[in-house]
Amino acid sequence: MIESNVTLSNLFTIPLLQISISEDTSELNGNTDFIPSENQKNTYPPFEYFRALEKYPNTKNILLKNIRSGLKTLGYVTEFDISTSWFTKINKGDSAPVHNHKNCWFSAVYYYGNYDNNSGKFIIYNPLKNLTSFNDKITHRNKFNTPMAAIETERNKMIIFPSYLYHGIDQHASELTRYSLAINIVPVGSYGDPNDS
Repeated sequence: MIESNVTLSNLFTIPLLQISISEDTSELNGNTDFIPSENQKNTYPPFEYFRALEKYPNTKNILLKNIRSGLKTLGYVTEFDISTSWFTKINKGDSAPVHNHKNCWFSAVYYYGNYDNNSGKFIIYNPLKNLTSFNDKITHRNKFNTPMAAIETERNKMIIFPSYLYHGIDQHASELTRYSLAINIVPVGSYGDPNDS
């Protein structure tokens, strides 16, 4: 019999913040400007659609306050701001393709609609899987080998994640339209280490 003495360490982790927003953001319910999903796309929307929160300064301040507070829990002293934001609307049978966001440090999605168990889940893909060319069989999934994570949509929940993570929406099977607000986050003011080059 071989005795093993194995210590498994979680060296580095990828942060994912989930914040429940308690403040009133009901003004978003009146929005009618949406970036079309892949299935709906026929014309690319104008640039102002990507500055959606400028029309809702009260909600922008609420979300930004929670974003800054959330990112401070990760140890950042950097000040952050919202660079771009846009609304999405997913109908039954639709989904969103896998993508990531450039020109930002973190991204977020805020759910302000009504959802049920058939609402399309937010899917995030494990970037470490692509750092090897080997694809071995997995006996059981865990945080070290899982290829993706599926997160339920819930009203008034905001998810913050690093912008490099590829993500998408699985097929939306609900009769309820799936509304969400996408946000990109950038550092502002003084940031970084002047010794780094």
